[in-house]
Amino acid sequence: MNETEAIDRVRAYIHGKYPDYPTDNLVAERFEVGWTVFPQSDPEDFGSLRIGQTIFLIGDSGIIMETSSSLPPGQPEAEFTRLHGTGS
Repeated sequence: MNETEAIDRVRAYIHGKYPDYPTDNLVAERFEVGWTVFPQSDPEDFGSLRIGQTIFLIGDSGIIMETSSSLPPGQPEAEFTRLHGTGS
C-alpha cells in the first residue's frame, strides 16, 4: 500500500466514524508494516496536533487501528507490529 492509498482509506474510515475530525491535511509516515496517518501540524499553530488526539495506523493489509498522540513516539507502531506482524 502506498502513502496516497493509506491516506484515502483512513479518510474514508474517519468520515464514517468521526465526521468532525479534520481530514483536509492528513499525512502519512511509513513504519515497518504500514502507515501512521494524522493531521499535518502547522508550524505556525503550536500544538495543532493536540495531546490525546486520535491518530490512525493502517497496515499494508488494510487493518486500521486507532491510537492517541499522547503515547510515546513509536509505541503505537510497535504494538501494531506485534499484533499484526510483518506481512499483515
